[in-house]
Amino acid sequence: MIIQGGQIGSGKVISHGDHRIAMSFAIAALRASGTIEIEDCANVATSFPLFVELARGAGLKIQVVEV
Repeated sequence: MIIQGGQIGSGKVISHGDHRIAMSFAIAALRASGTIEIEDCANVATSFPLFVELARGAGLKIQVVEV
């Protein structure tokens, strides 16, 4: 896999309930210049309960919003 990164702006990602998409875009958001909103990701807490805590420890500024 070769990744040539560039600047990510801001936007909204709909994960369609797929925890892999939600977590992948959360990590990609580290490179974003604006806010990235990820929808439909409640199942992350089931598949990886410590994800938010560990991501915050890695520098992500995550705000979990319950709807």
